[in-house]
Amino acid sequence: MTDYHFLPITLITLLIYVLSRLAVKYKKVSLFWQRRFCNYFLLLSFLVCAFSSLVLVMSIEYQWYLAAYRRILWLHVESGVVMLVLSIIHILWHLRYFFPRRTAVESKQ
Repeated sequence: MTDYHFLPITLITLLIYVLSRLAVKYKKVSLFWQRRFCNYFLLLSFLVCAFSSLVLVMSIEYQWYLAAYRRILWLHVESGVVMLVLSIIHILWHLRYFFPRRTAVESKQ
């Protein structure tokens, strides 16, 4: 349980995202449902990461013996990788809110 799978999890997450974008392109699902799916996936990975970190911190702070400590740590890291990839995608979706494109009218002024 000590082997972490950063690259395979990153590639699988990106593959699922690309496949969902292709489904939007070929009108199998709407962009709304694709983004909703990605947002739920991001939420799920956050919840797993957050609750596992809470258990790990409490076990260290209160010196609880957890037989599943390494399994919980592994789950925390793996869900954190998924959350990282999906967070980057999510930030890229919303980047235009913070850095809007300049229109031709704005650039002439």
